[in-house]
Amino acid sequence: MTAVYKIMLGRSSRDIAATAEITVESTMEIPFTADANTTVRDIRRMKNGEAFLNGLVEVSPLLALQNGDPKPGSTEYIKQRSIPEMVLRQVRLMGAMPGTSIEDVQKLIDDKLNR
Repeated sequence: MTAVYKIMLGRSSRDIAATAEITVESTMEIPFTADANTTVRDIRRMKNGEAFLNGLVEVSPLLALQNGDPKPGSTEYIKQRSIPEMVLRQVRLMGAMPGTSIEDVQKLIDDKLNR
């Protein structure tokens, strides 16, 4: 597995003085398990992650991303840029999964993704 990391150096997140990208290649597969605090982007990278998220779209249409290039500042533009950074518990908190507890979210992740 290969991953690219962006390293940013600065006094604060608003004052980045230098950036660099490094590529790390693993010689072995390291198991990754997801939980309710795992981002949509990280789940998408997991084996079977895309299929898991597609199944969640049926339960929570909020997670569905439209194709195309929405107008900057539009609701769809904001959604397309924020969903990948969301953790799954946020979807529950936004009311997209009514009646679902954090334990229910974790059980769903364990049953469908962390096998």
